[in-house]
Amino acid sequence: MANLFNTLMIRTGQRLLQQYRYPDDLEWHWSLGYCQGDGCACVGTLDNAALRQLLPVLTQRQSLSIENLQALTLVLTQYPVAVLLTLNRRGGRATHAGCIQIEIPDFPDGEEALYLALYHALRQDLDTLCAVAERQGYQLLDATSPPYDSDVLFERRTRHFALRAVAETHDDGQDLAEDPALWDETLALLLEHSARLLTLRLELVCLTTGDCLARDWQSEVVITANQPVRQWFNREVLPELVQTARHAIEQKRLAYQAIRSAA
Repeated sequence: MANLFNTLMIRTGQRLLQQYRYPDDLEWHWSLGYCQGDGCACVGTLDNAALRQLLPVLTQRQSLSIENLQALTLVLTQYPVAVLLTLNRRGGRATHAGCIQIEIPDFPDGEEALYLALYHALRQDLDTLCAVAERQGYQLLDATSPPYDSDVLFERRTRHFALRAVAETHDDGQDLAEDPALWDETLALLLEHSARLLTLRLELVCLTTGDCLARDWQSEVVITANQPVRQWFNREVLPELVQTARHAIEQKRLAYQAIRSAA
């Protein structure tokens, strides 16, 4: 099952494709490990209709001139031109925009200058698109991973016990096909407001023995920057956690009593 980060990346990729006027069924590949060659790349087909939708924004975003726009629009109405985006040989060792191979197989002969104008505009635009996807991908990776300095988000102590909330990486993601837009509000918080989306492991620990007496999890907890604990911590789980701890203490007491009786 896809983990939470992958689920968020799939939706982020769809949103970026829509924003940049590409078909949102292009397939994203990514490798985000802070290593050389890491990044994002998208593959698939830009059919004739998709190209005609894309050309005007390529004129706005890239170096495609109005004259080339008009000439390419005419070509697209006369020929079944489509663009194939695939991963080249470097795609097996790296993942970034430079790994995308652009093929335009049905472009008419004798139009080399026009072909190059389209090719270079697409190359520049894909470089920009993949760079944005990479930047947002690293933001999501940080937002869904435990903090580097400490995975203990808070701890409350009494004389003998400690209640801790420990951040964990969430392993399971929801099926994006159900409703991808459900993630949009969360993505806005993560990408625009430096929020975090974490799984919390709640522990009730005996400070005398170090034993964990009770444990529970809260999944997909959104924590915004500088947000007080009381606003994101669900206190409703505490009674059950305390009850579990009491049961564990009682079981230990009975076990020790049995040992004493046997002696």
